[in-house]
Amino acid sequence: MDKLDPWFIEVCRRVRLYRNDAGMISARTVGSKAARIAASNLKGKVGDPWIPIDLGNDSAAYNKTPRYDVMSKVLFDRGGFLRPLLLDWHKEIDPDVMTARFDVLVRGQGVTEGFHRREMAFEEEQHLFYFQSASERDRLAALSQEMLETVSALRNKVLKPALLTLIQEGPAKVDYGDKTAGAWADQWLKPIDGEIEPVFFEHLFAWADDDANKMKWIEFLGTTASVLFERAQHALPVTGHRRIKAIAIADSRLGAGFRRTFDGYLRPITEKEVVNG
Repeated sequence: MDKLDPWFIEVCRRVRLYRNDAGMISARTVGSKAARIAASNLKGKVGDPWIPIDLGNDSAAYNKTPRYDVMSKVLFDRGGFLRPLLLDWHKEIDPDVMTARFDVLVRGQGVTEGFHRREMAFEEEQHLFYFQSASERDRLAALSQEMLETVSALRNKVLKPALLTLIQEGPAKVDYGDKTAGAWADQWLKPIDGEIEPVFFEHLFAWADDDANKMKWIEFLGTTASVLFERAQHALPVTGHRRIKAIAIADSRLGAGFRRTFDGYLRPITEKEVVNG
């Protein structure tokens, strides 16, 4: 078990652990009608040096699942979050690589919605410089926002039309109001975040280091779309010649949608490549 940090304050009133003379540990629970600390009006903004403050949510403490999109805002968006004091890094004091770790117990309406842990290491000193410089943090915030917008575009402008075309058996025009088809398509859109989550910050810093690396990000999105589209094909509940037609038209829309959506990022195809292709 990890040792508790010196700044840790325990205020749980429901469970207590006791160790007897024989070394056995037992748990006891005691009910209480009153909170141990009456601070609901503070909305979690208690001056804790570990907690980010959401400036866009009436200055409430951070209380969200630490996905890549939220983490990027906490780490880099100076206008959206007031980052905690202990997230600062000082070269003279902290010579080792820094890791930002999100340990979040998400609160719901009278329930706990789960404990989540996510880490993001700043593995190079240059990346720590980005993180500590106000102007560089603003640049990272802008780049991460652009990356998030490309993810949204991949989901809604590239994959969704292709998936709807699959399930609707290759119509001349996609029916976006078809709720049954939309529900089927959504199950193949949900895994997008799972594919992006492990590599988002790797691509962000690569792009920050060299603008040419934005192509690698777009290529990754293209690969992700192709993989998810292929999985959906195998699960398509359409048979016979209708299946062949649906896949052919959907595949064409997938490619056309990707080129149209990310045209500004794509490298032009040379005449030699056209001939060889």
